[in-house]
Amino acid sequence: MTFRFIRHPAGLAAAVLSLLSGSSAAAQSRLDPKSASMAFDHAGSLCEADQGRAWGVSLCGPMLVADPATRDFIADMDGADTTLERDGEVFKGHLPDSVPIANTAVRWNCRVWTMLLSPLPLCPLPRGAGR
Repeated sequence: MTFRFIRHPAGLAAAVLSLLSGSSAAAQSRLDPKSASMAFDHAGSLCEADQGRAWGVSLCGPMLVADPATRDFIADMDGADTTLERDGEVFKGHLPDSVPIANTAVRWNCRVWTMLLSPLPLCPLPRGAGR
């Protein structure tokens, strides 16, 4: 399930990070399509349940998980300008050097993405602890 209702990109990354953050001890060791897909679904469920109440706007939108060491990423939707490689329910690609890699909102490939750094926490409880 993918949500595309970005109205306030500046608050998007902060809100999603608070929903998905966790300790590094519970983190996965590599970029993994299944884990990324689960994180996208979890974020979508939290976003849908919130209905914009936390920040006054919907924070649902395109997401990607990036590996800072390799610049590879997994996204929940295809790019708008440049197509990405489909892998089941997710899309894969490689971020150009011009795109900063951080837990933030980033404009790239004609979209505003919420970027999360890999590794993601394995346990869903810390990711949704703000709820």
